[in-house]
Amino acid sequence: MYIRLYGRVYGYDIEKNENDEYVIVGDSKLIGNFKKPLIIDATKQIVTRRWYDAELFGHEIFGDKYAFITGQHTRLLLPGDAVILSRTNKKVVVYGSGRKSFSYYQDGVLKRRPYIYSDGSLSFKAYKFVEEPIEENTDWMDSNLKYNYDCFYKLIKTYYPQAKDKYIYNEFKTWYEAKKDLIALFREHPQWNDKEKCIAIDLPINRNVDGSVVASAARELFQTMSAESPVFSRRTLAAYDRITDVASRSYNYKTDNNCIRFHETAYREIEEYLNAIDLNDDDMNINAKASRNINAIMKKFKLSDRTEYNKASAKCFDAMALKPLQVKFVVSLNICDFVTMSHGNSWSSCHSFRNRGGWHAGCLSYANDDVTVITYGLDKNCPDNDYYKNDKIFRQLFMINKEHTEYVQSRMYPACNIYTDESVNASFNSILSEVGIDISDTPVRKESGRVISGEHYLNYPDYLNFCNACNRYGSNLSLIKIGAGVKSLFNGEWLTSTNSLTGNTAENQEIIIWSSNINKSEYLTENE
Repeated sequence: MYIRLYGRVYGYDIEKNENDEYVIVGDSKLIGNFKKPLIIDATKQIVTRRWYDAELFGHEIFGDKYAFITGQHTRLLLPGDAVILSRTNKKVVVYGSGRKSFSYYQDGVLKRRPYIYSDGSLSFKAYKFVEEPIEENTDWMDSNLKYNYDCFYKLIKTYYPQAKDKYIYNEFKTWYEAKKDLIALFREHPQWNDKEKCIAIDLPINRNVDGSVVASAARELFQTMSAESPVFSRRTLAAYDRITDVASRSYNYKTDNNCIRFHETAYREIEEYLNAIDLNDDDMNINAKASRNINAIMKKFKLSDRTEYNKASAKCFDAMALKPLQVKFVVSLNICDFVTMSHGNSWSSCHSFRNRGGWHAGCLSYANDDVTVITYGLDKNCPDNDYYKNDKIFRQLFMINKEHTEYVQSRMYPACNIYTDESVNASFNSILSEVGIDISDTPVRKESGRVISGEHYLNYPDYLNFCNACNRYGSNLSLIKIGAGVKSLFNGEWLTSTNSLTGNTAENQEIIIWSSNINKSEYLTENE
């Protein structure tokens, strides 16, 4: 940060405390009366600390983005100064001088001076945002890695505009060093996309059977059609209500040959109620799908020709369908996919960057370890590039040990997903076999081997807290460390908080420098 000192400047003496932090000592005092402007580099040496009571406002004028601040000490910032604003860490250049606005009364009416004068000049002190050049060495990156870096840089700046380029670069390099062996492994797959750092295949994903969802859908259908019913006799209405009750119990359904059917006891109960009102079950079959039998019941009660039936039954029968969903299945090591790992199409989690989840710093913990691979499903018609920009239907992490003899299957997200993690696991296992890794798809005992979190980890350890939802596969089981430390994108220090990537650095203060090799007599007035 560069600041211009000019005129009478006040500040505080500072010293380091036991935590190696600079703190204020004593009262404010005159630092000096500068007879000509002195440009100070506040990133190298320190002389005092000044406090700002400045507010920051954003504006877009003539297509360019500006900010203006109000408050004390702004008089020290003159056109041409380059400054990093303390509250946001955004780099700006002072563009012009003047007042933000000027209020006055004319004929009893409050008037305000406009932001822009008629000649186009600005009427307030403005700071034009500028991009800091990336000075880090990128010679080690090939064109695809440079593309990945550019995507990651823009993604981080979207959610953390105050992040510093140096530390964004360091994080990217940490990710690559950690994942390069896994990247080399998956690069052997015939469908590896090196630009996206992933494998993407079209895949049918089977649905889980959630009995409560099926029963709820059946109950809604029966209740909707009850309102549409002709005038039932008391006896007929009682039978209809009893059948509704049977169809509304989740335990009355089973999965058989990829179909949802009634359990035999439930079917016999429905059959009994129909016979009690002299309705036979000729159009029904104990081995038929539940949806077909429900449709036959509605016909017997003369409800299938009602106006609402087609719409209501379609919703119910869709909940009972086990037709696989065709998705774009992605197996990725791309750092951007870790950042967006909880950006779901209708769900979120504590790792969400977008929603500032309580564990979102943990996304980079997963990115920085040497075992974690992310898998997820997208709409099959999504574009074949920048997959990370698409909201995910589901997401699941896999952790492969260094010897490639085993892996851990983490919890499926969202937790109530109707698509089975068994299908995802089988697909992941198949992809491993295509890169020369043969691991049994039969889970091993939970207590076999150890799974722990890495040092400084910030990710939520669902593999420990929800171990019943996580499986382990393989042989020659060893210790697997999941998650790694993450350094602040603001100051490069190890993070301890799971809900921030900058750490506790948002202090409303600036550090000013006094270089020992400056000829003070050239700048300060006599005796100061």
